[in-house]
Amino acid sequence: MSLQFSSDLKKPFYLERAEGPLFTVGGAALDIYIQCPIWSLEQDVKSYLVFEEGVKVDVTNLRYSVGGGAANTAYVLARLGMPVSTFFKTGMDYAADFIRQNLVQKGIDISHAVSDRDVFTGTSFILPSSSGNHTILVCRGSNAQVRECDLPLDEFKKSKGVYIAPLAGNFMSHLPLISEAVHEAGGLVMHNPSRAGVTELSGLLFRSIRFIDVLMLNYSEVEELSVNFRKKRKGFWLKHVCERIASSGPRVVLVTDGAKGVYCFSEKRLWYYRGVPESGSRPVCRTVGAGDAFGATFFGALLMGKSVHEALVFASINSLATISQLEPHGGLFTMHELNDQMKALDESARQVVEI
Repeated sequence: MSLQFSSDLKKPFYLERAEGPLFTVGGAALDIYIQCPIWSLEQDVKSYLVFEEGVKVDVTNLRYSVGGGAANTAYVLARLGMPVSTFFKTGMDYAADFIRQNLVQKGIDISHAVSDRDVFTGTSFILPSSSGNHTILVCRGSNAQVRECDLPLDEFKKSKGVYIAPLAGNFMSHLPLISEAVHEAGGLVMHNPSRAGVTELSGLLFRSIRFIDVLMLNYSEVEELSVNFRKKRKGFWLKHVCERIASSGPRVVLVTDGAKGVYCFSEKRLWYYRGVPESGSRPVCRTVGAGDAFGATFFGALLMGKSVHEALVFASINSLATISQLEPHGGLFTMHELNDQMKALDESARQVVEI
């Protein structure tokens, strides 16, 4: 690999529509963090949580928070200082009331969210982990039961940009409809698919991909997508895969690789950013929501007139900040604070290189 320092990514990102509302689309859930004694087992390079069969385990504490891709990304964008609306579906129960009240308190518009008394609100049970990489028991409920008639498509068409978070169940079947509606109306579309969205439901992603401007995947998801055309290819296979994806529509393809950094394919070139250096004084408390923080910050930065280079650095800063906080959505920065954080970094910590 030959490495060169980037200058091309420092141009402001072109937006077809400069005005309009901002939407996040996806799931909203009641997250219940469970505090209890737990044991782990290391086997075959994997870690497992272990409970003894037939034994009662004392739960010492429960913490309630709002989660789900639409809600998490709306929190990030609101914190950046952007007026944001969010679309999701809930039941008509305590969890729905809790979610709605918390979002409204943060100044997030939920007027286009829908509820249905015949379904229950999505709920996640988050088990403790000393590494912060929590195991999550997910009951998707209403998040997987979104009908076409639930969608506020006319509102989406008015938007400056729509961030489509991971979708579940039949909600995923509406991805082509949502992305096409926004794209054809001139709005910016960013999508971070679910694991199922790049495996058994990948056909829906490929039907939508020509309408997606920014596609964010993780490294293992790109490996899943690449199985049909990465074999017998010389050179760095990731660049070839990103080229194939981008040729179908996306202007930017992001590939996150955890603590190793992020790859960014833009303007027919592959770039690498190692990310903001972790500080020993800021241990990882939880990884829940880190991807949402990264993606929404990148998206918001582009919509605020920042370059792809700046958006990468801002996204890295914000995602690292949120995983170092025990409180969900804690540590998120405003755009003014992100600018200050970026200026405080060493030059080497801001450098993006071409591969």
